[in-house]
Amino acid sequence: ATGGRIGVRLSETGPRLTLQLVKVEEGICNGGVLYHRFQTKTPTQQQVLEAKAKQRKSLQKRNDMLERNLVGAKANKKRMEDKKAQRIKDHQGGGYEEEEDAGAVETHVSHHVKAKAEGGGGGASDTGKRKKFHPLFG
Repeated sequence: ATGGRIGVRLSETGPRLTLQLVKVEEGICNGGVLYHRFQTKTPTQQQVLEAKAKQRKSLQKRNDMLERNLVGAKANKKRMEDKKAQRIKDHQGGGYEEEEDAGAVETHVSHHVKAKAEGGGGGASDTGKRKKFHPLFG
């Protein structure tokens, strides 16, 4: 406990009630059991319980750290995607009027259709990435 001192408060619920101490816990419903009237543990059992508690605590600490790293990585990925989208938008928005831009899109589409008709696609998508291989579906 804290400094070897334990405070126990016994409250009376009725005029003819006698209370007996049954259980003393470290903290409020979350710490280790310091005293129990009906259960006793050997020192080896106590050591095993302490080791398990220490392992749980270190695992919880690790999980918290991984969660923080995951949140940071997601935020970083989102920021990078936003930057990329902004660069693409800046690159495409080079001062074209709406009519000229529509003509450029048609030209791009016609070149893409010609490339597909000639068999130049090779299974690649519009972005130039390869299609993912799935072992069951080819």
